[in-house]
Amino acid sequence: TLNDWPKVTWAPSADALRVNLDTITKAQIQAWQPGQTLLLSGKLLTGRDAAHKRIATLLAKGEKLPVDFTNRFIYYVGPVDAVRDEAVGPAGPTTATRMDDFTEMMLGQAGLLGMVGKAERGDEAIE
Repeated sequence: TLNDWPKVTWAPSADALRVNLDTITKAQIQAWQPGQTLLLSGKLLTGRDAAHKRIATLLAKGEKLPVDFTNRFIYYVGPVDAVRDEAVGPAGPTTATRMDDFTEMMLGQAGLLGMVGKAERGDEAIE
């Protein structure tokens, strides 16, 4: 029952910005500030280094990508095997630094607008 769950009283700060990833524009992103709290809604793609390597191979061959990355965001996530009768296992953030080498390709060639992940990004990826 719901009584078994703790009462959640967290609320976002007054300066938190609601962001709909289905309608986000480059102009809106330009107004964001480092450290600003963003409340994301909408579709968020997921992937990690293995997916990025596959994307790089497809682009190098001039082949069509399996997903349209145009004006989308990707969440760097690592899957865990499904347990018992689960169709999909749990997933959690994976280190974004491993995707640094693919940043230019994803933003410039694939049309991605942004990335969500954990850990620091290298200087080149930040640039």
